[in-house]
Amino acid sequence: TKTVCCCLKISKQQLQIVKDRFQAFLNGETQIVADEAFINAVQSYFEVFLKSDRVARMVQSGGCSANDSREVFKKHIEKRVRSLPEIDGLSKETVLSSWMAKFDTIYRGEEDPRKQQARMTRDSGRRQRTQTQTSLHPELKKILFPDWSSGQVLQVTFFFSGERDINP
Repeated sequence: TKTVCCCLKISKQQLQIVKDRFQAFLNGETQIVADEAFINAVQSYFEVFLKSDRVARMVQSGGCSANDSREVFKKHIEKRVRSLPEIDGLSKETVLSSWMAKFDTIYRGEEDPRKQQARMTRDSGRRQRTQTQTSLHPELKKILFPDWSSGQVLQVTFFFSGERDINP
């Protein structure tokens, strides 16, 4: 069965946002590195599928999901990749995976600077919390176990972490 997230229907506004993202990629306005074959595949997908009246009608009637768009692109590139010449050390499956990852990046708009900034801020906060926890650990041991030897503290630490078979 399909998960709920991949079956969400695309609205007219979402379709326009997706079109804008693909157009930005094709105009070279993103940081996504791509070879000529991938760019040509995206150009074809954009012109033939995304800009088509049929897709617009499907979206208007609520009959088009993000997963549908992804599957159309996947089928489209599978034909293209099969026709490419073999490259030493690079399987066609690897090319397909790479192209689908790039497609997902374009579709989701990962190159949006606001999202990048939010992600960097979130990651920075995680690093700061980890640093704080790491630096507090020795101080916490001193407060909780002031007269204990390090071996006794080690036993207690392992006990609470679930490792009960440790001998000092």
